[in-house]
Amino acid sequence: QMFDDIRCNVVGAPLGSVEIRLRSCVGADGEPEVMDRRQQPYLVTDTDHYGEPCKGRGEVLIRGPSVSSGYFKQPEKTQEVYDMDGWFHSGDVGIILPDGALMLVDRLKNLVKLKGGEYIALEAMEKEYFSSAWVDGITGGVLCYGDGDMDRPVGLVQVNTTALMKWAQDNGISGDIDKLCMEPSAEKVVLDSLVAAGKGGSLSANEILCAVALLPGS
Repeated sequence: QMFDDIRCNVVGAPLGSVEIRLRSCVGADGEPEVMDRRQQPYLVTDTDHYGEPCKGRGEVLIRGPSVSSGYFKQPEKTQEVYDMDGWFHSGDVGIILPDGALMLVDRLKNLVKLKGGEYIALEAMEKEYFSSAWVDGITGGVLCYGDGDMDRPVGLVQVNTTALMKWAQDNGISGDIDKLCMEPSAEKVVLDSLVAAGKGGSLSANEILCAVALLPGS
């Protein structure tokens, strides 16, 4: 990335000793391995990324003398991420911008498939929910979770102790922070705040939390 390029998540063009290319995130059978939040596969032929122009989307592959030749004494793991042509499959999902720079937009392993077949991006969700005033961003944050047995994701929230104690006082609810974290009405007010943050941000309907559990912050 050039020193005067301040775009977020843009890593610039490859060095002279490195080759990069994108791989469409589809299997040998043509079925998508993973899809974005619009339920579209990442393809090298894509020209659009959420309304922004691009020159392809997909998993970032890297090759060159400065790239490791494999995992130390772990041939099975090496075979998982290095193909026969020497390309290292990074697991990062990237797009090529119109100026040729590479921008990282997701991680393959952090895209989770829900029960209905929809994909959600856990890291993107956590970043969005982090903005809530109920979240203690110093000692923790928000951990989002979903899997193939769930219709909607849930969240584990490191709660802002000061905000929660003030809310309890204003609403005539007594108890220490541990007790308040178990209070159903406290869970509801935090969940409502996170849902509002998610709907007001860039999250899809499937990425809106359906329940939270609270942990005391600092």
